[in-house]
Amino acid sequence: MSQIISMWSTPDALSVGLLKAFGNRSDCATVDEPFHAAYLAATGLADDNTYMRETDPDEVAASCRAEPRRQWSYQRHMPHHMLESFPLDWTEDVTNVFLIRHPRRLLASLTDGKLTIREADLGFRRMREIYHHVRLKTDLCPIVVDAEDIERDPKRGLTLLCEVLGMPFEGTMLSPLRGMMPVERRQERATWSSRLWPQQRRRNESGGVMPELPSQLLDVEREALPYYEAMAERRLRLS
Repeated sequence: MSQIISMWSTPDALSVGLLKAFGNRSDCATVDEPFHAAYLAATGLADDNTYMRETDPDEVAASCRAEPRRQWSYQRHMPHHMLESFPLDWTEDVTNVFLIRHPRRLLASLTDGKLTIREADLGFRRMREIYHHVRLKTDLCPIVVDAEDIERDPKRGLTLLCEVLGMPFEGTMLSPLRGMMPVERRQERATWSSRLWPQQRRRNESGGVMPELPSQLLDVEREALPYYEAMAERRLRLS
């Protein structure tokens, strides 16, 4: 199993928290959304800041499969950044993990009153396509984890994830505020604690009730749901 971890995640599915958790390890370097600049440049959404990062998808792909600077490399990827024209062959040389979250919870947390979001913005279909590519080309079943399971029991979830990745669990993974400036700590604490610390499991306290969605977003949920359910069937079980 490769020591380069490519974590594929839909937006707002605990991916930032996990990036910080793996970044706290003494043996792991992290890379955040390496294809983002290439995606912006290819879709005409680039600004001057975009070109401070690599915009050639082939060059980005080469960097994603390169030898890690530390023992492990952890990369956070968004499936919708991987346009059809971008290379996927590099995924065959890394360990792919797919982080999912129920589309209804995702839509409720992302929209904030905005009703123009599309399934393509969530990336469930593209995630499923990348999953199939990896499975077809490597003859392996990639790892799938559900953000809800990790939120339910962070230590158990991260320990089990490390186990299947072949890396020892480090307690620092549960201390994501290390190394941040004081103001950043205050801003981040609300986000991380509400999503990871067990005592802040607000969704569990509410009995896991699904949030309500505006009627305009129900079609988006229906479109995304089959892809989520297909992935969820293969998720890593915590018990």
